[in-house]
Amino acid sequence: MTGAISTERTTMARIFEGYCAFGDSQGRSTTTMTSRNFAKLAKDCKFVDSKLTSVVLDLAFTKASRASTGSSISFLDSSSGKRISYPQFQLALQFCAEAKSTTVQVLHKLMIEQAERGPSYHESATVATPQRFHDDKSTYTVLLRGDSKSKLIEKQGSVKQLPTARMPQRNSPVFAVFEQYAMFGETSGPAQIGLTSRNFIKLWRDLAMIDNNKLSTTILDLVFTKAARAPVGNAYSSLETGGKRLNYTQFLVACELVAEARGSQLENLYVKIG
Repeated sequence: MTGAISTERTTMARIFEGYCAFGDSQGRSTTTMTSRNFAKLAKDCKFVDSKLTSVVLDLAFTKASRASTGSSISFLDSSSGKRISYPQFQLALQFCAEAKSTTVQVLHKLMIEQAERGPSYHESATVATPQRFHDDKSTYTVLLRGDSKSKLIEKQGSVKQLPTARMPQRNSPVFAVFEQYAMFGETSGPAQIGLTSRNFIKLWRDLAMIDNNKLSTTILDLVFTKAARAPVGNAYSSLETGGKRLNYTQFLVACELVAEARGSQLENLYVKIG
C-alpha cells in the first residue's frame, strides 16, 4: 500500500512539472505553476463543472498561492502569488475538491487518467464562427463574384488576357491628349510622370462618355487598375509607373478596354479622343 501511495505521489509531481513547463518555450520553469496553466490542467482533467467554475479555480489558486508551506520541497518563493509551488498546488487541489464536494483522491485519479495523454494543445483552440461577408457569396462585390455582364470583369484582371496596345494612325493627336491630361494639376514634372487615375477619369468625363450603363466610374477604375498591370517595354513606355499611373502604352491598353466595355470600335474611340 505504501508503494502505491509513493507511486501516486511521483505521478502527481510529474504531472505538476509537465504543466509548469507547458507554454514555456525556454523551459525555465518546472517547479512553479501559473494560474493559466493551473486552469488548463483543471480543464484537461475534467475538473470544471457547474460547481468548480473558472472563477472558483482562480480563487483556489489565489488562496493557495498566499499559503506559507514551510516545506523543503517548495523549492523557491513562488513570485509573490503569481505562481504556486508543488505543496501549494496540493493545497489548491484540496480547495477544488471542497468546491466539488468530493475528495482529493478523486481528483488525483482524474489526473492520472489524463497523465498519459499530457497537456491538450487543441481543445481550447479558437474555432472560427460563421462570417456573413465571407460565407454568403451574395454579399460579394461584382469583381469577386465575376457575374457581371461586363466583359472587362469577366476576364478577372489576368495580365495574360490583356489586349496588346495598338497605336493610333500617324499624326494622331492621341498622344498630345494623353500628355495634356498627364500634366493636368501636376506641378512636379513633364508628361513622363504618367496619367493618374483621377485624370484618367477626368478625360472620359470631359469627353462625355461616362454613363451608368456601359462605362461607369467603377468600370473606369477597374480599367485603370487592369491597364496599370500591362507589360511595358517599348519606345512608348518611358518609365515603370508602379501601378499608380499609366504610361502611354498602358493608356492605349486602357483605351482598348474602354472600347470593349462600350462595344465600340477602337478607331472610333481614337477619333473621339483626338
